[in-house]
Amino acid sequence: MLRLDGGGQTLLIWLDGGRPKLAYWGPALPADIADDAVVAMAEMTLPQGGVLDGGEALDLFPEAGVGFTGHPALIAHRAGGGFVTQMRAAGYVASPGEIEIDLTDPLAGLAVRLSIKLDPATGVAAFRAVLTNTGADVLSLDWMSPCALPFAEVELMLFEGRWAREFQTVRQQIRTGLVMKDNRTGRTSHHAPPFMVAGAPGFSETAGEATGAHLAWSGDARMLAERLRDGRVQMQAGELFLPGEMVLAPGATYETPILYAARGEGLNGLSDRFHPFVRDQVLDGRLKGKTRPVHFNTWEAVYFDHDLDQLKALA
Repeated sequence: MLRLDGGGQTLLIWLDGGRPKLAYWGPALPADIADDAVVAMAEMTLPQGGVLDGGEALDLFPEAGVGFTGHPALIAHRAGGGFVTQMRAAGYVASPGEIEIDLTDPLAGLAVRLSIKLDPATGVAAFRAVLTNTGADVLSLDWMSPCALPFAEVELMLFEGRWAREFQTVRQQIRTGLVMKDNRTGRTSHHAPPFMVAGAPGFSETAGEATGAHLAWSGDARMLAERLRDGRVQMQAGELFLPGEMVLAPGATYETPILYAARGEGLNGLSDRFHPFVRDQVLDGRLKGKTRPVHFNTWEAVYFDHDLDQLKALA
């Protein structure tokens, strides 16, 4: 069992038959907790009688080639028709605050390195994946998410907007199938910002477990959530490629944007984690302790007629 601790939380990765599964992510667990206890928590309960399969093969990097029938984390193909991947863990490196897992499929000619970090202070997780074309011919990459996050019953919060109505929230429960939010403007935008929240039905500012995910990418992007046939919900995010946009020569690599995620009690719980993380890690603390400048907005007052004396009078 691979373990990360931070922000009063524990994140556990279970390599089940060479497949990386998110076994647990929540309040801090005892340091001596037994692996079999974690596995028992992570395993899905199945009804008895008339059941031939074990539900969806959902893990941190689900693939169609290993029996996953939902939206895979990797979609790629070659000119000759090769598009099936069946990756297995070839090794891992676990250090304080970070886990790196190497997945390989020699027959498909692909290798993926998954990176999972957990900020020690805030518990914000960072997921990233690097794909290498180890085959002898060109690989066309159609989709790649740095991870797939699993949920039970969830209510999804997405964001939309336009001028003067920026960042409007839209809530919905996922009854069946896929919910996708695309940004095709080439930059971040008010109508499709690259973040979403999945929480317990009816979650509020102060109540209900919630997970917030933010793709650190300023170009075309896709956020998706999907209810699987066994009732669980998965969440993915990644760069949105146009047809033929991402082609890897033999030996070439592609690195996904980072997907930042946090879990907390209600939206306030997410803010308590994301805000200090942005101040201390993303902004490197350079704004801490500094006086904030005053923003003097004169647009409707003068438009383009900027006269210093008039501006002073308005101020």
